[in-house]
Amino acid sequence: KSVHKETLYFDTSKKAVQKESIDFEPNSLRAITYTLKNAITGEESTVTGKDTGLAVSYRPTQDGKTGSSLIKTSNDAFLAKNAGDLILQHWDSLLAGKAIRFELVVPSRLVTIPFQIVKRETLTVDNEAREVFSLMPQNILIRELAPHLEFQFSQDKKIRQAVFPSSLPIQGMRDKIIEMIVKS
Repeated sequence: KSVHKETLYFDTSKKAVQKESIDFEPNSLRAITYTLKNAITGEESTVTGKDTGLAVSYRPTQDGKTGSSLIKTSNDAFLAKNAGDLILQHWDSLLAGKAIRFELVVPSRLVTIPFQIVKRETLTVDNEAREVFSLMPQNILIRELAPHLEFQFSQDKKIRQAVFPSSLPIQGMRDKIIEMIVKS
């Protein structure tokens, strides 16, 4: 009745430094539970689905104060962790040029922000046709300040590349933009 995804991040010595997990309803993609624990910074996020919305808590560092909020949402609030699933669920609409609008849950701010996914282009990489999708704020002013988030899928709906801010500090810098390439 639910899908469980877990991502473990390791440093170069193969020590686990962050764990992120989410349980969500497969049809609606609505979060049941989400946790992020970072052993380097002490950052922790939790999101729990409730009848009236999402209970969110966030602690920025090991010694930091934990904030919490009940975010009243409709069924169109999602975590960034579900972006790939949203693309696949709305594949045909996106290819037809329709934007998928939703509320992006931002645990670090204890809020949701209106976002959208749009198909940006079709391109060829390594002799493979790819659909390129962008995840961006609906508000054009916020869009100018927000980091660029991009996903490339093969036309057989397999993720090939993603560009997004890292949840781990890289050389001491937070939210550094990284590029993930998936080889098959």
